[in-house]
Amino acid sequence: MALYLMNNSIVMRIKLVMVWGILMILNNHCIQKKSDGCLENATIEMQDTIDISLQITYWDTVTIKDLIYLLNKPIDSLPNIENYKKEKITIEDDEEYSTNWFGIEYKYQNKLIFIAESNWVNKNIVSRITLYSDRIKEGKLYVGQTVGNIRNLIKNEISSSPDGYLFVILDKYPEISIQLDISNIPDTSPLYYGGVNISKIPDSLKIESIVIMDK
Repeated sequence: MALYLMNNSIVMRIKLVMVWGILMILNNHCIQKKSDGCLENATIEMQDTIDISLQITYWDTVTIKDLIYLLNKPIDSLPNIENYKKEKITIEDDEEYSTNWFGIEYKYQNKLIFIAESNWVNKNIVSRITLYSDRIKEGKLYVGQTVGNIRNLIKNEISSSPDGYLFVILDKYPEISIQLDISNIPDTSPLYYGGVNISKIPDSLKIESIVIMDK
């Protein structure tokens, strides 16, 4: 009886060792697979979480959507962009009760491309970006483009603005306003005061600048 129990005990131990060994092999295999997957995922996540403003340093062409990612960034941390001249400036407010704030100008071949600026409330964070050049585009949207070619991209409303300025807003990106060139519009025209329906804006009017504001 004692021998029988001993043999059973040995058999059980052998079975347990075999099961344990199989489990260890499977576990190591799973760990290896998981590790490989994690490495791949980590690379993807790292790419997703890299500040896109840092990637701009390697791009010869920047899009309008790319500029959106510069909003809310510390103004002194904005990147250098290859072939662009970057310069910090002080923006003087035209209202006596406000203080000045800072901006970063980006120029290409001495031509102003865009300005990223803070505001008098927070001088250290980018709150507005104004694009002045057709060098940066987003499909049909660029400085110099005519209203007729982007009419389907804008909201059916005119943004409130001072007399002599005419702004419309992108439909899918309400943080982006489009300033239209009305320098040839007389001050006797309702268009000069923004007092017309969006459908009455001539197709021939061109984009003077594109303004990206913090939401």
